[in-house]
Amino acid sequence: MLVLYETLKEAERAGDSATTANRINQRSLEANTRAWIVPGVVTIQNFTAGQPLKFTMQFTNAGKEPALNVVEYNEGVMDYPPAVNAFILSVRNKWDQCKTRPAGEGSTVVFPSVEGAPHMQYDITAGGAVDDEFVEGKKVFAFYGCFAYETLGKIHHSSFCRSYSINIGVVGCFTGEYAD
Repeated sequence: MLVLYETLKEAERAGDSATTANRINQRSLEANTRAWIVPGVVTIQNFTAGQPLKFTMQFTNAGKEPALNVVEYNEGVMDYPPAVNAFILSVRNKWDQCKTRPAGEGSTVVFPSVEGAPHMQYDITAGGAVDDEFVEGKKVFAFYGCFAYETLGKIHHSSFCRSYSINIGVVGCFTGEYAD
């Protein structure tokens, strides 16, 4: 009777191990095949005083499945470095908001990119006009964005932050790069 009990306990442990291994394999398969929206190159198109700041951001789907119903949410600030730094610091708290954003039913589909080539591009006009202090390098522009999209039947999110000054060019913020 004791041998039978021990055999049943071993069978139960083996079943639990198999269930755990199956769950790990399922997550691994999903992570390796799903869509992943990744930010890429930023090109500033216009920084003439009195005109809106215009720039283009390229994005890639680095995954193997299409990203469905892709929508982007963004905000930016053009100001003196202390105010821009405060905005960048606030970005770390924006991920919680990003994760609640819905995908856009009937929106853009982004197919997987070939060899990391950009597949999607947004032309963005920043709020407010460029002034002489921005052109002279005294002011900086920072931009935060969040993508919501569907892949493999689930909604996922990617976020990013970039800043730009005439003196430095485009650089990533030290925070704001997340994906789920």
